[in-house]
Formats: sequence, C-alpha cells, structure tokens
Amino acid sequence: MIKSLLAKHIKITRFYSSPFTWIFCFYSLGILFESEINKESYFFSPYYITIVLILFLIFRKSRPSNPFPLLFIITLFFILGQANVQLQKNEGSGKSIVAAEREERYLISIEEFEKKDSVTAKAVGRLYYLDHKKWKDMGVKTLLYLAGQQVKSLSQNDLILTIAKFQPITNKNNPGEFNAINFWKTKGITHVCYLKDIDILEVKRFQDNWIDSQLAHLRNSLSQLLKEVLNGSNLAIAQALILGDKSLLDQETRNSFGATGAMHVLAVSGLHIGIITQLLLYLFQFSSKLISRRNAVFFIVLILWVYALLTGFSPSVVRAVFMFSVLILSQETGGNYAPINVLFFTAFILILFNPFVIYDIGFQLSYLAMLGIYTLYKPIAAWYITENKILNYLWQGSAIGFAAQAMTVPLTLYYFHQFPNYFALTNLGIMGISTVAMGFGMGIFILHYIPIIGKLAGLILASSLWLMLRFLQWVEHLPGSVEYGFNVPLYLVPFLMIAIFLIIATDRSSTKWKLSSGLFIGLLCVISYNRFEQHKESHICFFNNNQFAMAIKINSQIVVIYDWKNAKKTKQLTNMISNYTKYYPGNVSIFALKNENIDMQIGHNYLTVKKEKFGKLIILNNKEYQLINSADYLVSNVTIEDENTLFMPWINHKQSLAIGAKIYKI
Repeated sequence: MIKSLLAKHIKITRFYSSPFTWIFCFYSLGILFESEINKESYFFSPYYITIVLILFLIFRKSRPSNPFPLLFIITLFFILGQANVQLQKNEGSGKSIVAAEREERYLISIEEFEKKDSVTAKAVGRLYYLDHKKWKDMGVKTLLYLAGQQVKSLSQNDLILTIAKFQPITNKNNPGEFNAINFWKTKGITHVCYLKDIDILEVKRFQDNWIDSQLAHLRNSLSQLLKEVLNGSNLAIAQALILGDKSLLDQETRNSFGATGAMHVLAVSGLHIGIITQLLLYLFQFSSKLISRRNAVFFIVLILWVYALLTGFSPSVVRAVFMFSVLILSQETGGNYAPINVLFFTAFILILFNPFVIYDIGFQLSYLAMLGIYTLYKPIAAWYITENKILNYLWQGSAIGFAAQAMTVPLTLYYFHQFPNYFALTNLGIMGISTVAMGFGMGIFILHYIPIIGKLAGLILASSLWLMLRFLQWVEHLPGSVEYGFNVPLYLVPFLMIAIFLIIATDRSSTKWKLSSGLFIGLLCVISYNRFEQHKESHICFFNNNQFAMAIKINSQIVVIYDWKNAKKTKQLTNMISNYTKYYPGNVSIFALKNENIDMQIGHNYLTVKKEKFGKLIILNNKEYQLINSADYLVSNVTIEDENTLFMPWINHKQSLAIGAKIYKI
C-alpha cells in the first residue's frame, strides 16, 4: 500500500540535503531542552555545541563551503522551539490552574466524553473562571473523572458549573507502568479533577451543531450496519479496525494483538490510511476516462479527511491523514518530490501547533516507521530477488514491515519492555488479511444494500476477521512468542537506531558497516546482560497502590500478595501486575490476603505478614519491613529514620509510596 508512494523514478534525498530534516531536528531539540532541562538559554550550551559538531563531522563531505548560514538557520529554529514551549506554558496564565489547587467554583466545557459504565465516565474539559461577574477562558484543559447519577445525562459539549479541586497528574512509578504525565502533556493537560454528584451545582446542555449531529448519526448507522453482519469478537475487531471504536474489545483479544506485535492494527492510524489510500487509487484506475489522475488524487484526499471526521478526529488519525495527504499531493504535483523532506515537513507542522506532541508515543512510532520505510525498504528488498510474482509480492510486503520495524524496535523495547519474536511472521500474515478486511469493511457500507453481493461481502469480511484473530492466537501460542524483561535506557535508544540503520543501509565491505556492526553487537550485549540480571534478580517490591499490594521475586518465581479488598478493582490490579511482569519476568502466583496474618515459604525463603496497630509488618528471612497505613503513626513516632519503614500513598512523608514503588534487594 505504501509502495505506490515510492515511485521508481524518485531518488530519495539524503538526510543532509533535505532542509526540513534539519529544521525539524533542531526545532525538536529546542522543545526538548526547554521542557526537560528548563534553563533560560542554551545558545552556548555544551549539549547544543556537541550536537552541532557531531552533525558537521558526519556530513563533512557534503556541507557547504560556508557553513555559517546553515548554522544560523538551525540555531534559529532551535531557539524558536524553546520559544514555542514557553508560549504554550504561558498561555492562559491570567489565572493559573496550578495556583488554584484548592476548592473553587469553575465552569467546565466538556470537549471529550467517554462513558465507562452507567455511573462513571472520563472526560476532558476546558476551564472558565469568574472574573468581575464574567466567565473567562483560562486557556487550559483538565482531565475529569466523574462518578454518580449525573453521568447518565452528561454528554459532549455540556457545560458544568462545579466546585472543584485540581491535582497535578502524577505517575505511580510502579515497574513497567504507563507514563501518564507525558501522555496527557501531549494533549496540553497537566491536572486532573474528580467530581461526584455533590460537586456539580448545575448542568447546561447544548444541542450539537448540524455537522456534529450528522457525523454522530452516520457513525451510529455504520455501527448498527456492522452489528447486522457481525457479532462477538469479529464485531469488536471490525469496530476498532474500521471506525476506531475499541470499546467492545475484550482483554484476551487485546493480549493476542499485543503479544504478536500487531497492536497497531487495532488503532486507526498510518496502516489503515495507507490501505484506504491504496484501495482508492486502485479503484480510480478503472475510471481514468471519467476523471483525471490529479483530480482523483484531490478527491481521495477529501475522502481521507471525511474518514478522519467519521472516526472522531483522534490525534493518530489526523496525524496519519495529514501525513498521507501531503505525501500523495507532493508526489502528484511536485517535480522534485523528496519523500523524507515531505515527511519531516508534516512532522514539523504538527509540533509547530503543539510542541508537546513530540512526547506522544504514537507520533514517535508512526514517523519512525515511515522514516524506516523510505530509507531502508530498498536495501532490504534487494536482499532477495525473485521472478515469481507471488513470492515477490510477499517479500516486498515483508520488506516494508521489516523496514518499519527496524526503526521502531529500539523505542518499543524502551516503552513496552517486550519483543514479539515472530513479528515477521505476524506482518506477513496480517498484510494480506488486514487489506481484505479493510477493503470489505469499507465496502460493506455500500454493498450491504445489494441483496446477494451484500451477504457475500459480509461473509468475506467475517471470515477475514475470524482468520485474522485465529492466526494471531496461533502465533501467540507458539513457543517463545514474546520475550519480556527488556530494560533499555533512553540514552541507548538513538545509538541502537543508528547502528541498525547503518547495518542495513551501508555496504558490507565498508568501514561504516563494520563499525556499526561492532556497535550493534556491543549494545545487544549490554541489553542482554541487563535483561539477564533482571531475570535472576531477587527482591521484595511494595507497589504504589491505594490498597496493600506487594511482590516477592526470587529468581524466576514471583509471589504477589494483595489485600482482598482489591478484588473490587480487579482490572487495576491485573494491569499493575502485568506491567510489573513485563519489566521483571517470571512465573507468577497470586494470593489474596483475606486473613489478618499469613505465613508461607517461597523456595528457601520464609515470609510472614502480620497486622499491627498502624499497618502491617512484613518479615522476610528475619528482615522486617513496616508498612504504615495510618497518619496517627506520625504523632506517636515523630522521628522515623528506618529506611524499611514505608507509608501508604495517602500519607505525606518522605518514605511515602506516593513517590513510587519501593524495591528492596534480597
């Protein structure tokens, strides 16, 4: 699907001669320096000077005779990146939400609304504050968690008058857990608010505008149409694959896609937009006498944006549609079309409007995948040449998957701590099945009304979805399908990417290839050693959780003990343990602590958990750990010096678990 964008007559422009690569990279560096290091000026920063020197050394053969104009340009965009971050931080500073971390009256406009069940919901709202009897926009958004009967009647675009107290979004810092701060930062959200019925003073409901109501009606109609021809897991996958609605997916299906490296199929993104673009280009070939190719391309771009609206205009869809729109329009209209330059142009435009999107995992992975395809597809495809059309088609599709995976795997190891060993097999199987499923999934909305053809199309769609899930489940249950426990430090990620790129893109007889191979082997040794150490590590871990939960890891054996009251939050507990075992793999046994005390033997280790006045006493091999669950303890014991004394997250203390999980080596 993407191969059509790689026209044979196009010569890929090298990195150093593509202007937007320089602009994007240094603009991004400005954003990262300003938001992470947060100093006033970096013009003479040793970090910045080092980066510039390295780039000029790498591209010394091609740099212009007078490098100062280029140095001026990249420095300018570096400073502009910093300025954009400052602008975003200062927006709406008339009344800072950080300064308002006490209960006050606010007007909240609900911009996004997701109902969890009949009495709970998650939403994103824009804040307004009262100033001289007028409501003024604070220029900030907040994350909302709502609970109560009011949830039943709330919807998007409603206005809520409430007495609210905001808290900064924090990470629990349990091993392997999701980085909530970075995720919400990309959406411009830094605070969260919990609202119950008693906190909501008044609700004003607004009717959706004509466009929103028509889109909602169309989405519901398409969803109902899918329900007529599909059911069960087939319906859940189709809703996610075609309409971007993942609400029907069960955990087992999600696990099958995640463990095989096919999770990207469930999120409407570049893969789906690429398939739709390819299908539309193929269909318009049959009407070449009625419409010119250029007009067809413009019409396809329009269809892509309508589809983005239909799927809810989510960031991943907008990003993919924008990227493919610019790419195909540039290819069609540009005489000197350079795909990499266009790719970085779209990335630059996105971070220009929202600098924090650079922290978005989807943004990072999608652009790295496209970069891999444009730079590594041809070298990989040249590894195997055959005249057999079927084998050639399968190999070229696999080459695209390899190219995308090569550039994204270092980042996936860093974020998700796992590697699907059969990703190549998964990509090979999914490539054809997902194309058929997307094609008939989009076509069913038209073909459904043609009696016999509609039933046949529905049967093919159901069969392709069934085959997709069964194939992934088969791959998932192959021996060693997934490897866990990768702990790749962030500073090693770019070096790993560069090494992989040079190994694939450079000639095997060159010095660059030999050096990059040595670097790659060295990095693999470091990563493998870290993973081996984590496998054999023995420790006791106390989780940052609202109720007692701990894990004892003895080599590859893991025993998880939790307060039986946690059973009310099974999903939260399951996710926490799942994230922990991705980081520290092992054979897990889980025990609910229903009685007051527990004694057990773990290998040659003896564990005792006792209830005490202010919490629990944990004894492992005669070593004691005190877990305090009452603030009254601080009154009776003013000075607490013991490092083995911990406090539950709601207690304000330097040893509080609110800072993050605490791990003690055994």
